Amino acid sequence: MASIEVETGATGPLYKIHRPGLPLVTVTKQLFTFQEPKFIVDVPGLDDIEAQGDFTIYDYEFRRDSGLIARVFIDDSGQSPTIGIDLEHKDDRLLLLV
Repeated sequence: MASIEVETGATGPLYKIHRPGLPLVTVTKQLFTFQEPKFIVDVPGLDDIEAQGDFTIYDYEFRRDSGLIARVFIDDSGQSPTIGIDLEHKDDRLLLLV
């Protein structure tokens, strides 16, 4: 289980993800990008995760310096569209889903 707290600041919203017994994770939006929006997920003790892509149509990726972690997408092959996530590594699945 996780909870999200949103704080507003001069540089935009700061999302704090609280998970029982685990370090606080923060998510910030990178202000100046020439392409699609990019979010930085600061995980204490680990390399930061970057999320980039088209968030309005659920087509984006999570990456670390080591490469692709997960990809979020719309699967419209069935009767109704569903959101899917392909996990490339055994990272914190709950964190990626939040």
